[in-house]
Amino acid sequence: MKNDIKENQRTAIFNLIDRLSSPSYIAESLKSCGFSFKKRFGQHFLINRNLLERLVEWSELGENDVVIEVGPGIGVLTVYLSLYSKQVISIEIDGGFYRYLSNLLSEYGIKNVELLNADFMEICRGKVGGLDLIQGANKMVSNFPYSISNRAILETILYLDNVQLIVGMVQHESAERISARPGTKDYSVLSVIVQIASEIEVLKKSISPGNFFPQPAVRSAIIRLVKKKKIDRSTLIGFADFVKTAFSQRRKGIIKNILAGFYVDEDKLKKAIVKVSGRINTRAEELPPQVLFTLYSELRGILDKRN
Repeated sequence: MKNDIKENQRTAIFNLIDRLSSPSYIAESLKSCGFSFKKRFGQHFLINRNLLERLVEWSELGENDVVIEVGPGIGVLTVYLSLYSKQVISIEIDGGFYRYLSNLLSEYGIKNVELLNADFMEICRGKVGGLDLIQGANKMVSNFPYSISNRAILETILYLDNVQLIVGMVQHESAERISARPGTKDYSVLSVIVQIASEIEVLKKSISPGNFFPQPAVRSAIIRLVKKKKIDRSTLIGFADFVKTAFSQRRKGIIKNILAGFYVDEDKLKKAIVKVSGRINTRAEELPPQVLFTLYSELRGILDKRN
């Protein structure tokens, strides 16, 4: 694809990517700036050039794509994405990395990256500025900070209607939860919401800690989520609330959980559950996403949330 980056600048950026993939360069850069990694943000930078290329390749970027990146850190994926997309919107909560990356982008004349110093979840909820900007994006590509990957994916699905593709590096455990099947220990609210809204591919499993700096204590995976037919936002948010209630106490039956969370006619609830599942005594963790969505659709008009 073509964008406004000139060939000599492109060469300089590729050389920069090589340096940003070096643990010694990262460590020296952070030391010179006087700041360090913060464990609470789950910061682990991808240093494997091949995996960086796969993230970009699997994102199928084109000249009209506007990409959200959550947690750019030192910016190695950021500058890579800038070469292949119309615009990159990178959201960094850490003030130190925000300043570092701002200076880096300015030094290399990279003008198609919009950098925000904010909490991604707060932007999605409209608590801080930036929502109008990120609502214009159609893709998300991230080496997600592991502490927020599940929430970031959920917020994107629930609040950013235009994002049609998510490609991301996550903990292996997160990939297992996202793709989990009913009746398994990993099947959860996350599984249901992501699966009802997206087609899921786990593109690369069990990536070793040695591909990151600093090395995480867990293995990683690359996932790709492609949005299914559009479900309007209010319906999807309502469904998410319903599913959270249905899963609130996993070992209890779905009837008890829903009655505890909503004012709803018990007889109508029981009839709806039998209609969609074929049995009265069942738990939310036993029901596929589409069955739960059908149940919500049956009950939506008579549910009243308890405080």
